[in-house]
Amino acid sequence: MSYTLAQVDALTEDLLIQGVAEDVVKENPILGMIPAENVTGKSVISNRESTTGSLAAWKTATFTQIGGVLPESTPSTTQVTTSLAQLVDSAKVARFAIAVKGDVQTGGIEGFTHDEKIKALFETFQDALMYGDNSSNSNEFSGLHKLVDNTLDTDLDITEGTNPLNISNLLQMSDAVRSPSVYVSNRRIRARMAQAQYLGGTLGSATAQNLNVNFGQQLDAFGTTPWTISDFITQTETDADPPVETGSSHSSVFALKLDDYTVMGPESTLYAKGPTLIQSAEGPHVVGPLPVTGESNVEFQYYWFVALIVPSRRTVGRIRGVTDAAVAA
Repeated sequence: MSYTLAQVDALTEDLLIQGVAEDVVKENPILGMIPAENVTGKSVISNRESTTGSLAAWKTATFTQIGGVLPESTPSTTQVTTSLAQLVDSAKVARFAIAVKGDVQTGGIEGFTHDEKIKALFETFQDALMYGDNSSNSNEFSGLHKLVDNTLDTDLDITEGTNPLNISNLLQMSDAVRSPSVYVSNRRIRARMAQAQYLGGTLGSATAQNLNVNFGQQLDAFGTTPWTISDFITQTETDADPPVETGSSHSSVFALKLDDYTVMGPESTLYAKGPTLIQSAEGPHVVGPLPVTGESNVEFQYYWFVALIVPSRRTVGRIRGVTDAAVAA
C-alpha cells in the first residue's frame, strides 16, 4: 500500500512542512487518505485495459474438449502518460526584517512567510485536485472531476438533475465503484447526509486511523464506509461533465476506491489502482534566500511538482447536480 501525503511529508526533515501538512490534513481529511508516491523524472506512465463493449476483446477463454483447438488473443492496453505539474509561488522579505525579527525556528518573519506560502501551495493543490483540467490549462494537472470515466459503466457518473442527493443513486454509484473506500463531499452535503441518518437513527462512525487518516480523526459514515469532506468542493457548480466550479448552485459527491486491488470484470487487471498523488521526491519545498538585484530584499521561492493519476477507471465515481436540500430516499 502506498504512503499517504501526510505520511510522505512527515518523512521530510523540514519541520515547517511537517507542521503545515498536519494542519492541512486536519482541516481536509481526504488529503490524509489518498495514497501518495514519490517519483523520479517528469512524468508517470500507467497501463489501462482497452475494452470493447462490456468485455475486453482479448478475453477469449472458453471451455473446449480435450485436445481441442486453443483460443488465442493478446491483451491490449491503453498507455496513459501523466506529467508532473509545477506549482510555484514566491515572496520577497527585507533583509533587515530577517535580521531583526528572527528565523524559522523562532517563528519570526521568515517562518511566518514560509508557513503562509506553503499553505497557499496546499490550497491551490486542493482546488486542482477537484477541478484541475489539463486540457484547458496545460500548466495544471487534471483533477477528479476531469478523470471520472463513465465509458465502462454509466453509473460512475450520475446526475441528480439539480435535485437533492438521492440514496438510490448513491447506492448505484457505490455498486459501480465496487465497495468504495470513502465518500467525499463538501460540508453542506455531508451535513445533509448526517441529518438524514440522525433522523433515521442510522448514523455510522468509522475510526479514521483504520483508513490511513492521521491524527485520530473520527469521520461520519454511510453504512460502514467513511464520509469525509473537502472544503474545495463548491456548492456553486454547474451540472455538466465535468462541472464548472462556479456558475450555479449545485455540488458533487465522490466515491473513491483507494486500495491497490484487482476486480473481476471488464476492468480486471494486475494494475487496477485507485487515485494516487504523484510528486517529486522533495515534495513541497523552499528555495532561498536568494539575492534580488538592486533591492534590499531577499526572495524565497516555493515549489511543488505534483499530479494525480487514476490508473483504474472503476475507482472514481461521481454524483453531480446535487442541491443543498434534504436527502431523498
